[in-house]
Amino acid sequence: MIKLGCDQAMNLDGGGSATLWVCGNVMNSPSEGQERPGANALVVVQKKEQQKAAAQK
Repeated sequence: MIKLGCDQAMNLDGGGSATLWVCGNVMNSPSEGQERPGANALVVVQKKEQQKAAAQK
């Protein structure tokens, strides 16, 4: 993570229910071939101001 420029990181459980979901699409291969119900989530969103600034670059 340091090589990627991170100064803080978080290690999450990578078990069978772990799913990476981006813009409506599953990005990983869940162990049972499809997403499983999950009680917990880490959600990262971009503020509208940041979206506008990124679009102008």
